[in-house]
Amino acid sequence: MASRSARESGFLKTPAGTCGQSSSWRKRRRAERDELGARLRRSLDAIAARVHGVGEVRGIGPMLALELVQDLRSKRPDGERAKRVTARARELGLILLACGLEGNVIRILVPLVVEEEDLEGGLEILEEALVDADASGG
Repeated sequence: MASRSARESGFLKTPAGTCGQSSSWRKRRRAERDELGARLRRSLDAIAARVHGVGEVRGIGPMLALELVQDLRSKRPDGERAKRVTARARELGLILLACGLEGNVIRILVPLVVEEEDLEGGLEILEEALVDADASGG
């Protein structure tokens, strides 16, 4: 008996990324994504309140960023500090990306499948790197 191709079986008739996924499954994933984003936003807002030089926390869902500034009044970008933060975080085992026109934005994109323990560990390293970079650079 000859096997049917993907085209004949109807496999290609479903939109990419939704094969075999029910609408309830997608709703659960969306809710988990929104919950992760809200949890991450609360944590980053708390870090920004404790650590000097975080001008803004921005983004949507679990794709967020910290804007590092020289002072909160003028909001002058602090790209040098962002370099120190990313270097220190790397030493501590966390890979961060500095971006933005002035290189002063720390971009954070947490995997949707992150375990709570890993999320907490990453946030602790981020805060430690921010504090250490502040101490080492002024």
